[in-house]
This record gives sequence, C-alpha cells and structure tokens, in this order.
Amino acid sequence: MSDPTYQPPYKPVSSTPYDQPDPARVGVTRMNPFEHFCAVCGAGAGFGFGGDFMRGEPGLWACMKHRAEVEQRWRRG
Repeated sequence: MSDPTYQPPYKPVSSTPYDQPDPARVGVTRMNPFEHFCAVCGAGAGFGFGGDFMRGEPGLWACMKHRAEVEQRWRRG
C-alpha cells in the first residue's frame, strides 16, 4: 500500500496519470529525474530517437500510438 503523505522530490509536470495524454507535457523530457513524454500527445513515452545521455541530449520521445510519426520527424531533422 502506498503512503498518501508521500511527496516526490520534484514537482510533477501535471497531475494527469503518466499513461494519459496531456498537452502540458508534450515533448517534455527531464534528465533528473529521468522522465519523458510523447512529442505529439504528452502521454508517457517509451520510444526514444536521437538521444545521447552522455552529452545531455534527450532526443525525441514517443508513446506507442505516435511512434512512427515521431520517428519520421526525427529522421527529417
């Protein structure tokens, strides 16, 4: 059971559940804590393109629904 008084050590972008679209999170990528949201809809993203974390470059991220669209955008530059 989770602790209802727990506060994360950072401010969340929004209160929308991670797997739901949210215009406030479109394209947001944070390095610390590491979190990334779809470049199209703002839902939690699991597919990254062009990132290099050693150089601090987050790249573009996409959810499953928008994976092909974001990959094409990344390839075009």
